[in-house]
Amino acid sequence: MGEPLRLAPLVEALCEFRFTPSVNTSGWDMTLPGRLYERIRQEFPNRSQVSEVGIQFQSQPNSNTLSQVFQGVERLQLKRSDESAMVQIGQNTLIVNQLKYHTWDDFCKLINRILSEYVNLLDNQFILNKIGLRYINHIPAPSNKPFEISDFLSVVPNLTGELNRPLSSFYQQYGLEYTKEKSVLNLQALIAEKPNSELVIILDLDFSSEHVGGFSNIHEVTKWLEQAHENIELAFISSLNPKYYESIQ
Repeated sequence: MGEPLRLAPLVEALCEFRFTPSVNTSGWDMTLPGRLYERIRQEFPNRSQVSEVGIQFQSQPNSNTLSQVFQGVERLQLKRSDESAMVQIGQNTLIVNQLKYHTWDDFCKLINRILSEYVNLLDNQFILNKIGLRYINHIPAPSNKPFEISDFLSVVPNLTGELNRPLSSFYQQYGLEYTKEKSVLNLQALIAEKPNSELVIILDLDFSSEHVGGFSNIHEVTKWLEQAHENIELAFISSLNPKYYESIQ
């Protein structure tokens, strides 16, 4: 992801900020999404409201069963006219999505610009709870013939004995600790079928930290993002079969 790849499998990059509610306010400012929209509407004119569904499990009295409680969480989505990028604002949450990725420099500038507008609305008084930088890759896989996952990925299951059988599905997840950065890389890999019946191997790299409460300005956030991007880039290369990586350069 550093040097542009000839056949880059990246389909989406996103950066998520979660904020701790300020002790100086009575709660979430419902006007914040609309005020941010007014500031960036020239670049992100398409506006829509979405409701996420949360699930909670609660035990019933005198019963061993669990009931589900669904709670809608409102989120405002702002998109560019060409849908190349999107900004999402929810309760104490800001997400910047890049759907047509060019370079890290461009994406980082977009993140900083949107974050700056957001924190200006908070009078630059903010406390971060979590930062996450995530890259989602779709690696095309043969759909008309058998293939080995190891042809594409370096991290594959080592099944022996009675378990050494053809896979009908594939999913693996690892949480890798980065002690120095006080961060975790969540690596997920799975096989999925697209609506057009094409198979893809999804390689999802999500680098995040909850030890960011001391950040007091955009410069500190940018420094963290630069290191996170470098770690994701190295993890991306290490996750791929060297021959496959060479073929997409």
